[in-house]
Amino acid sequence: MSAITLLLPFGGALVGALGFYTDVAWVFWIGVALCGLNEFLNAASGVYRFPFIALSCVVVGILATSPWFVGAGLGLLAAGALDGASELFGRSH
Repeated sequence: MSAITLLLPFGGALVGALGFYTDVAWVFWIGVALCGLNEFLNAASGVYRFPFIALSCVVVGILATSPWFVGAGLGLLAAGALDGASELFGRSH
């Protein structure tokens, strides 16, 4: 397991969570962008064909949080944390 497979999803989720809880919007959105990049790279490389878990997290975030785009970001952070945990514990997608 390489460090980059853990750094991108966990790094994005941690940076985003730090930005969310400290109310620093640009840090939050950098974390969301890193998690979004990770999801895009996983889908583009064929790791999984349809990112059902990531889309489910985003939809739940949109429905649970106002404004909707912050909820979408929180959903991507949750998906990034789940993806990092699956990499850490060796489960396939």
